[in-house]
Amino acid sequence: MLTVLGVSLAAVLSRGNVVKGLLAGFLGLLLGLVGTSPTTAEERFTFGSLFLGDGLSLVAVALGIFGLAEIASRSGQRVVDRDMVTLGGGWFSGIREWLTHWTQVIRGSLIGIWAGVLPGVGATAGTWLAYGQAVATAKDKRQFGKGDPRGIVGPESANNSVEAGDLIPTLLFGIPGGVPSAMLLGMLLTYGIQPGPAIVTEHLNLMYLIIWCFAIASIIGAFLCFLATPGLAKLTKVPFAVLSAGLLVIMLLGAFQDGGQIGDLWIMILLGAVGWLMKATDTPRAPFLIGFVLAIPMERYYYLTDSLYGGFGWMSRPIVLVMLAVLVGPAIWALVKWVRNRRRVGADDGHVVGDDLRHNDDEDAEDGLLKDSPWSLGMAVGITAVFALALAVSQGFSPEARLMPQLVSIGGLIFGLVQLVQEFRMRGAGGIRPGWTRDVTIAMRMFAVMAVFLLLVMLGGYLFAVALFVPAFLLFVARAKPRATIIYGLVLMAALFVLPSLLPVDLPTGLLQR
Repeated sequence: MLTVLGVSLAAVLSRGNVVKGLLAGFLGLLLGLVGTSPTTAEERFTFGSLFLGDGLSLVAVALGIFGLAEIASRSGQRVVDRDMVTLGGGWFSGIREWLTHWTQVIRGSLIGIWAGVLPGVGATAGTWLAYGQAVATAKDKRQFGKGDPRGIVGPESANNSVEAGDLIPTLLFGIPGGVPSAMLLGMLLTYGIQPGPAIVTEHLNLMYLIIWCFAIASIIGAFLCFLATPGLAKLTKVPFAVLSAGLLVIMLLGAFQDGGQIGDLWIMILLGAVGWLMKATDTPRAPFLIGFVLAIPMERYYYLTDSLYGGFGWMSRPIVLVMLAVLVGPAIWALVKWVRNRRRVGADDGHVVGDDLRHNDDEDAEDGLLKDSPWSLGMAVGITAVFALALAVSQGFSPEARLMPQLVSIGGLIFGLVQLVQEFRMRGAGGIRPGWTRDVTIAMRMFAVMAVFLLLVMLGGYLFAVALFVPAFLLFVARAKPRATIIYGLVLMAALFVLPSLLPVDLPTGLLQR
């Protein structure tokens, strides 16, 4: 029920469009089910591909949906306002904001601890869930997404407490919830220390050492970030088109480290295009990522719960009923407010529920670029078709392996059809922004450039591809000066050449290197 509750917060994160938020959440759940079933070890939605057998990489999915999509949407930016970013207020200003929103600190920390205790949830879902509760509990939501401190305090509190919560299952049950805790568990086993309840009595001093190291490292890390802030702030004065070349190289290299498969990078570019289209059609991407992260834990916990309690008897347990109330209550309240506001339409300026949560096209032209347009309708048709195809393909799975895919596909189909109805009703509403063809053309060219870079990687390896791609991109796309291009390229090549000797980093190899 905790995992179900986490995915249900997609409606909170959707900033007024509940249907699109839930549709994105179901799509993320479906994508998270790709790979081997945790209950039957049966491959699902792999279509004969070997690298899909282990599922999609979280790093590739997150960087694709958010990172590459942002590069595509902002790559046309070649000039910046030199006075746009200024640092002021000092450290005490941040401390005052932290003290002002101390309730967000507590709520975010509790959410982070919960995300850390549940294996497989991690900081990615925990921070977004904390952001969702910050939006849900705020009376004035207009500044969220534009620098509201509440949208930072809550998620950062959750981000810091996730690793602390992860220590609970790691030390007491030997179940790591992420890479850092798995490394810690491996070190404990190397020294013959067996995690479990006995560690509290036999190695209590070691537990205190771990806790103190965690606390001290957080303080030292924050201090180093304070020192680095002035230098990092200067990056905002560099045209994004110049930064995007290095960002693309770093993102693809980071995604490759997780699975070591070139196929993950192609999936990453494909999801980057999907992420850009979601942003352009005002479809929230955070619910998508939450659904992807919680897909396998939800399925695993469901079968564990079913085997322990049998049938649906667990649904009558008090804590589960409380979670159901938390899940259903906001939906009923939102419906009541929608009915009330529908009755008031015409009595005022026609303002309806959710308008204050939507982005204004004049204030943020990058979001909702293609909202209420044929592109938005086409995306709704495509997502609905994906759920229909998934439902048909899941019929060939075993009963245990097809249960979760069928539930997700049916739920996605329902909300997909609802979204289609809304799209047909909103056609001709004038939501598409003038000049959209230029932004679409720039995005399509950027994804084509990413594909060319990946082809170069497959041909001659990573260093070969970077040596050709970065100078060409800076000269012809970013319109950088030759001197800056040469320095930029040499520094990046030197860093990639030295990096494997300093860190366990693998560079993709090409056909010419084999």
